[in-house]
Amino acid sequence: MKLIEDGKLYIDFPVAPILEEFNNPVHKDHLVSFADAYIRIMPVTVYYNEPYPREWWGAGCMDNWISKVLQGPLVCEPGAAYNYSTVGFALLGEMISRVSGMAYESYVIENIIQPLKMNRTFFDVPAHLHAEVCTVDNKDLKRIRAIVDGSPKPPSSLI
Repeated sequence: MKLIEDGKLYIDFPVAPILEEFNNPVHKDHLVSFADAYIRIMPVTVYYNEPYPREWWGAGCMDNWISKVLQGPLVCEPGAAYNYSTVGFALLGEMISRVSGMAYESYVIENIIQPLKMNRTFFDVPAHLHAEVCTVDNKDLKRIRAIVDGSPKPPSSLI
């Protein structure tokens, strides 16, 4: 919404002009509302529990992850149905990066977190605060402790 406020995007903005890898009618709002239809296209990795047939996020895919996302058929026409997928938010993060000219994390920190003085909001929880993080299970706790500063991660990692 900040980029809309700044006049760099508009509400029903198509993804293709920003993410030139796209060749279908997905709009920004499809990504935000989980109506992007990409749940079947994605592969599972250690980051997510979603049942994806191909790896798309990780060391071997960082240069062409959007192309990996676009392989295979859509589950439905974009906007026709709700399909939970963290991939939509990863794509939205990439859009933010390309439109703002900044890394997603940097943009969010400088334009949202810092102006709102959200001083205990992190992408990577600092080690000295791990004991203060509420986790739902040991898997979640291990994930938080395993994050290495500077490692590439999708937008869903904000804590």
